[in-house]
Amino acid sequence: MTVFAVLGEFEMDVLTWLGSHQSRYAAVYAEHGLIGRKPALQATGLALDEHQIGTMLHHMATDPGEEIRALREMQNTFAVLPFVFASGEYLGTFVITDMDVTAIHYSPQGVRLASEVTLSLKEYTGDPAKPNPPGVIQPMAPAPIDATTFPEIPAVETPENLLDTVNQTIEAIGVVGEAAARANDIVATAMTGDILGAVGLAGQLAPELAEYAAMLPVEELQDLEDVVTIAGDAGETARALRTAQTLMNQAGGVMEGASSLSGFSSAAGLMQGAVAASSSATPSIARMQAFAETGSRLGGARL
Repeated sequence: MTVFAVLGEFEMDVLTWLGSHQSRYAAVYAEHGLIGRKPALQATGLALDEHQIGTMLHHMATDPGEEIRALREMQNTFAVLPFVFASGEYLGTFVITDMDVTAIHYSPQGVRLASEVTLSLKEYTGDPAKPNPPGVIQPMAPAPIDATTFPEIPAVETPENLLDTVNQTIEAIGVVGEAAARANDIVATAMTGDILGAVGLAGQLAPELAEYAAMLPVEELQDLEDVVTIAGDAGETARALRTAQTLMNQAGGVMEGASSLSGFSSAAGLMQGAVAASSSATPSIARMQAFAETGSRLGGARL
């Protein structure tokens, strides 16, 4: 685990928390109304700094429920938290004012699989007579790094089949989503009371799920783990698709023998799990796509 920032004792690692980070700095002015003229402004000081951190917590990288519980504990106890980056940048001390949580996926058993979290922090200056220490590095300034400490990075050739594999992966993940939507339609049909109609649709989808699962290029991605530059991304994507593959095959088996709403719902739940598993690899796929197209994992490719 690579930690890029620490909030109090709460560690934010790159894989789980490196999402969006917005900062707000403001000056405060008092407005004085004047007769027949525009109002006059008088500077009264600086506003408290604010930071907003957004990410998606996924069960393949962490325990979303445990992360949320830890943050709520700090919020509920009104903890004053130093905010420090791994670069040495100290932003000051903050409190958690708001935390917005949106559940994205649940397992069929009701376990939280993925949640979007937005954390709002506000600066806490403490006792005016004994204010908290200012930042070691000015907010948002780069940390002092000696460029000579970085080793020379050797040139790496891009595998010829990389872009084809990435495109195949993106197309296959799209098919997983379409199949999950069809599974949801079957559940909706059963909920209207048309069980026979749902059984017919399930009979069509069940064998196709095995075909769709076989389309996921797990073996091709595992072969790419020999390429040092993208080994981590290829391995992570292969593991995510392997999980999706297993869930799809299970869903196909359940769907084939289902004849009631509960059976159709179980299969649809497994398909939602397959969607969540395959979607979790999106950042890794984007980096591999960028590497295939530009020779850099930071090439800015988009899915």
